[in-house]
Amino acid sequence: MRRDERGQIHIIEVVTAALILVAAIQTIVTTQPPPASASESLIKLKELGDDSLRALDNMPLEDPHDRWIYDNSTLVKAISTQNMTTITELLNGSLPRTMTYSLSISNGTSSVHLFGPTDPIGDATTSRRWVHLKSNPYPFEDELAEVRLLIWYEVRP
Repeated sequence: MRRDERGQIHIIEVVTAALILVAAIQTIVTTQPPPASASESLIKLKELGDDSLRALDNMPLEDPHDRWIYDNSTLVKAISTQNMTTITELLNGSLPRTMTYSLSISNGTSSVHLFGPTDPIGDATTSRRWVHLKSNPYPFEDELAEVRLLIWYEVRP
């Protein structure tokens, strides 16, 4: 009779260990935060793009004459003078290297692509900033233009 009791105890120990293991795994799985969804990462991406355009627009100019002509905005001056090197350097400095972008300008009815790839890989978001172009080299009749920064996750070359 003693031998049968030992077998029963081993079975009870195995079942108890299995229940503890299942309970531990269940606790670990339920307490982990859910992974960031695609919409959350796009929101963060858009915030970075908005912040970058705002910083460029609010970056003051040194020359007093340029301040008046370009509304004291580095973004307006670079776009008005078609100086994409300045914008590229400033955006490369403010955005992580894992993000690729393209810039265009629009007056609401037509748009002009300024630089960058036009076909994003994967999901992308657009940051917008309205600017006033006093010296307008683009085929727009209006001086008010929307700067569009299309941004997505892809390592820049």
